[in-house]
Amino acid sequence: MRLLDARRLTGPNLYAPIPVVLAEFASAPGEDREAATKLYLSELEGFYQAVGLGSPALDGVVTRPYAGGFAVAVPGPIDTLLAATEAAEWAADSAIDALSGLPHHSLEPRRSQIAAMVAEQSSPRLLAIARAARARGLPLLWDDERVTVGAGARSRSWPRAEVPDASDIPWAELAGIPMAFITGTNGKTTSARLVARLGREGGQVAGCSSTDGITVNGVFVEEGDCTGPFAARTLLARPDVEVAVLETARGGILRRGLAVEVANVALITNVSDDHLGTYGIDDVPSMARVKAVVGNAVRPGGRVVLHADDVELMGLASTFAAPVVLFGSEPSSKAIAKHLREGGEAWTVIDGAIVRCTPGAVTPLCPINDIPIAYGGAASFNIRNALGAAATAHHLGVPDDAIAKALRGFEPTDQDNPGRGNLFTVQGVSVLLDFAHNAEAIRAVLEFANALRAPHRLTLAVGLPGDRSDAP
Repeated sequence: MRLLDARRLTGPNLYAPIPVVLAEFASAPGEDREAATKLYLSELEGFYQAVGLGSPALDGVVTRPYAGGFAVAVPGPIDTLLAATEAAEWAADSAIDALSGLPHHSLEPRRSQIAAMVAEQSSPRLLAIARAARARGLPLLWDDERVTVGAGARSRSWPRAEVPDASDIPWAELAGIPMAFITGTNGKTTSARLVARLGREGGQVAGCSSTDGITVNGVFVEEGDCTGPFAARTLLARPDVEVAVLETARGGILRRGLAVEVANVALITNVSDDHLGTYGIDDVPSMARVKAVVGNAVRPGGRVVLHADDVELMGLASTFAAPVVLFGSEPSSKAIAKHLREGGEAWTVIDGAIVRCTPGAVTPLCPINDIPIAYGGAASFNIRNALGAAATAHHLGVPDDAIAKALRGFEPTDQDNPGRGNLFTVQGVSVLLDFAHNAEAIRAVLEFANALRAPHRLTLAVGLPGDRSDAP
């Protein structure tokens, strides 16, 4: 048995809706995981007390076994979470050695080192601000450098070392802003870009963190992969942002958790076989539960938007506190039909147009032929992306006419949607460029390319990341 990793999850995560210290262990068949967990928690409790962390919240411990190992999550206070993670690493190594018949680890020099970290990181003011923000239902964003209460245009930020007394914060000036988490195996970047465009057309200053970077009203303020919690916090702390769209990748969820505890809407586009085999996520059902973390963060008055044809997502639909909104291009879908019979809301395609279906009403929004990224219906995956994005924007408060205008104006170009379904003509040859990087995405792009090429020849050039399986 060995320790794979000890890390802090600073926001809602696969294990809990609160920050935790996570220890991941590799174990071989026959090794006693239960005994190892018990010894680890015993070592952790003793070391916590030795370094001034008090007692760990053992009543909130969550364990998760998986092929080749297991994980143990312990809730922790946000001010000393980093020191608690260092303590967890010591406790795990000591427990592993003790199980092997070796002596328990000596407390020193780690006790003195981590005790100094606890003294440096301890912040009663931060904890008081967190309690006051939660009591008022306000977002709290924090990391090692900065603390923000509220979000976007209704927020205030301070350096971590200079947080004020809770009584000195102008609470009446602070509030949340409409925000959406967007995740899924495929389509999340297009959907995030499109939702931000929809919000912009609705008259709001729309901020978006995505695979490309951070944009405000379509203008880059930071470039790079911005799908993790640090980028989301950076966006949400900007005082010019009135609505936030947060593309959220599974890596960020598993490594650090979400940036913020609650959102108004979560869109989960789909779940398929990709990125399996890391962090103990070895199959599609497990990955679906990772993606579902964003849905669990939506308050009961919000909405969770799900692809009706995704079996894994539909299996999780009843687990969310917020009502579910379904989308799918086939109105005859059994899931959509059942959802509508039960009084739910669904977005689909009827008579060649995107429509919103609610009890007793069908509201057309935009013909498919008017949506450039759909290529007249040939790009079926972008019809689904448009449906999910439109449903998300609607529940962020974007009016129907603004949704229709944005759907008509969002082009499949390297300006609006770079690297996703871009079609160029080079010396009389049509060139289709797409970021498809897993089996399901490649199948969708091939279907699209075949619809475009008839009766011409199709030549395919594929490049894939090196961390994918060779299995067909």
